Amino acid sequence: MLDISTQLIAMMPGKVVGLITEDLGSFRNVLKHFIRRRKRYGLIKTLDQIFLQLFLMVRGDKTPRKHNSELPFEMKNISRMQTSDINSTSVREFIIFKKGDIIVNIGGGLLRDKTYGAARICSLNIHSGITPRYRGTNPNVWAIYEGNLSCVGVTVHKIDAGIDTGEVLFQKKIDVFKGQDTLESITVQAFEEGIKGIQTVLNYYEMHGSFPVADVGSMDDRIYGWYGLSHYMRAEKILNNFLV
Repeated sequence: MLDISTQLIAMMPGKVVGLITEDLGSFRNVLKHFIRRRKRYGLIKTLDQIFLQLFLMVRGDKTPRKHNSELPFEMKNISRMQTSDINSTSVREFIIFKKGDIIVNIGGGLLRDKTYGAARICSLNIHSGITPRYRGTNPNVWAIYEGNLSCVGVTVHKIDAGIDTGEVLFQKKIDVFKGQDTLESITVQAFEEGIKGIQTVLNYYEMHGSFPVADVGSMDDRIYGWYGLSHYMRAEKILNNFLV
C-alpha cells in the first residue's frame, strides 16, 4: 500500500514522521505464513488461497495506478523502516523513538496491543469495508461475494484488542459504477476514500481535541477470514453480472 501511503503523506506535509512497510521477505517466512493459515483454515481453504495468489500473478495486476519511479518530495526526509514482523520489538522501538502521536495502519497486519499502544495518543486503522457488518480480511470482496453491493465502502476506526472492533470515527459507502469497476479498483478506491477520512478525522482532532464518532446505525456484526480463488471468481462473476 505504498502508493496509498504517499497520498496521505502528500495530504499532510510535515506531519508524518515515519513510514513502516511490512514484507514477509524470505521464502522461509512465506512458508511459515502459509503453515499458520493451514492450521487456521485447513488444507483445502489454504490451497484455495494459494491458487488465488498464483492466478493473480499469472493474470497480472489489473489495479489502475499512476506509477512514478521518483519518491515524492514529502517522503524524502521521512524515516522509513521495512520489517517482516509488524509487531516486532524493533517496530515498537522505532515508533517510540520517532515519538509517534498517532499510528495509521493502511492495509497492514493485525497490530498487537504493545504495538498499537506505542502511539502516544492512539492508533487508527483504514478498514476497506463497512464495520461492524464486514470485519476481518478483504471485507469488500466478501460483501460482493454475498451480493451485498450496497454495503461496499471504507471505515476509519480506533484500533483495540479486537479485530476491527474499535470505535468508528469515519465511514463512507462506495457506489459501484457500471462498466468501470473491478474488485481491485474498488479496493483501491476504498483506501483512497479512507485516506480522505483520516484527514477529516485528524483535522477534527486538531480543532476539538477529541475524535469524531460516526453513526453507523444498526447492522449485523460479522467477521471474515482470507478468501481463495473460488471466492474471488464468484465475487468477480457477481460484479460482472451487476455491471452488464
